[in-house]
Amino acid sequence: MGAITVHTPDSLLQSACGSGQGEHPIPGERVREELRRIIGSTGFTATERSRRLLAFLVTETLAGRGGRIKAYCIGTGVFGRPESFDPQKDPIVRIEAARLRRDLEHYYLTDGADDPVIIDIPKGGYVPRFLPRAAGRTAEAPNAAVPGAAWTLAPWGAGGRRALAGLSLLLLGLLAFGVFTAAQRQVPPRAALMTPGLLVKPLADLSHSGDSAVFAQGLTERIIERTARFKELAVIPGGSGNAQVPTSVARYEFGGTLRESGSQLVVQARLADRMDGRVIWADSFNVPPQPQQLFGVELRVADEIAARIAGPSGIVFEAESRQLRDAPPDSMNAYLCTLSAYAYRVTSSALKFPDVRACLERAVAEHADYATAWALLSLVDIDEHRFRFAPPQAAAPAPLERAYDAARRATELDPDNVRAQQALMMVLFFRKDFDAAIDVGKRALALNPNDVELKGEYGYRLALAGNWTEGCSLVQAARNSSARQAAYLTTALSLCRFYAGDVPGAASLIMQADAEDNPAYHIMAAAILAEAGNMDEAARHREWLKNNTPREMDQLLVDLPQRLARPADQAKFINALRKAGFTVS
Repeated sequence: MGAITVHTPDSLLQSACGSGQGEHPIPGERVREELRRIIGSTGFTATERSRRLLAFLVTETLAGRGGRIKAYCIGTGVFGRPESFDPQKDPIVRIEAARLRRDLEHYYLTDGADDPVIIDIPKGGYVPRFLPRAAGRTAEAPNAAVPGAAWTLAPWGAGGRRALAGLSLLLLGLLAFGVFTAAQRQVPPRAALMTPGLLVKPLADLSHSGDSAVFAQGLTERIIERTARFKELAVIPGGSGNAQVPTSVARYEFGGTLRESGSQLVVQARLADRMDGRVIWADSFNVPPQPQQLFGVELRVADEIAARIAGPSGIVFEAESRQLRDAPPDSMNAYLCTLSAYAYRVTSSALKFPDVRACLERAVAEHADYATAWALLSLVDIDEHRFRFAPPQAAAPAPLERAYDAARRATELDPDNVRAQQALMMVLFFRKDFDAAIDVGKRALALNPNDVELKGEYGYRLALAGNWTEGCSLVQAARNSSARQAAYLTTALSLCRFYAGDVPGAASLIMQADAEDNPAYHIMAAAILAEAGNMDEAARHREWLKNNTPREMDQLLVDLPQRLARPADQAKFINALRKAGFTVS
């Protein structure tokens, strides 16, 4: 990896950061050598943005300006924000600094375990410390190494495969180490929250051909990596040194076999409940022999398995949700509160809103470092804003303000938490900062492309921002992948048809959506049905609003068109509202 250079005008640094002096006990050249070592290491998995930030912080501190490094000068000097940049409104610096801290921690657990100098960025600030190894953190080896595996395979029987497999084993061993140590760090706090643990056992190779063994190992590691992206689970690799994980830590177990069948490899996967041994899901996947397809197939199989098992739409979530049937809201633990929040998001029901919000408030009060609960609390507060639900108390701050504070807390706790990034995207969108919202959503989807909930929500934001083609494609993909949030996504697809000029198709879809408890749905349904000429059904929705939410209706008639970024799209929707009999100024 080449050297990273931060181009920052001296005048900007002087005005934004000042010229304060900093102190560091290690000679500057040794620190610069450590910086070059980190930047050039494969164990430092940071993005280019994080690398620029690290180089900037180290360089400025060594130049004696560390004492004056502030969020403003980082935003303008490193991330290209304009002079009007406000760190209180745009959290990019806090998010990237938190991500950089995690990347450095990972580096010093892997490639940097024996480095003589440690570069550390303490929480609460941005000025790095330069410490000798004896005074810094030391990495502890995991209890047992997790065997690596190949990323790609050459054609079965090809002579060059062995060399490639050896290199791939080495590279994937580093990935396995990182996944293993990350899972180890996650288990205790998540177990305390009663978050379900998933033990991923190595796929058993039944063919023993060498080729199949390498592929089985590689696919196992891919499945671990893909499922670990979902923060609703604690993923625990099930190697030989981790085989006796108790059911209190990992209730569910993934396993399976791989065998040769003619010219193909067949993967048979299963998910079991370790409490009673029941298999609750099973499926098989065929791997073709063409070498140019193997890498893509390995990814596809791992992605499909992760999407089926993990996340709010997964098998584990469905099994865990059964606990909610007889549990009163005020008796739920923190994890059950998040389950209730996901269940609520299927319909965004006004009736369920107060109990879900109160439960999440208790969850973050008891577990202040639970990023997912903070993110869900933010999303619930956004619902209060966008659907005009009754506030939790008369004197409460504005819901969008509360939502922003909760989203910021979630992203600071865990920058790689997709739900936290989703909440931040939604807050920015409803603040009408459409470009920033889409940027956050795009980054979040890159963190976990298999997260169906995020895919649907990001796609809807993208469509409303004016990119109907790409946005509606993502919404459709999310709708195809999961029956959850069917009403919400069906409503979104109805709007997609409406703006594509297919008004009859839009009317058909909106009548399929089951969101009778949501006033925004009734307004959209009335507008689309009136545009289609179905005035009787449009009148029914208008009557429902008049009888159930007269005050909310007036405000939503103002709000809903403004959620469309393009004036032409707003005008089209307002015209349909008027056809439905609404008075819109």
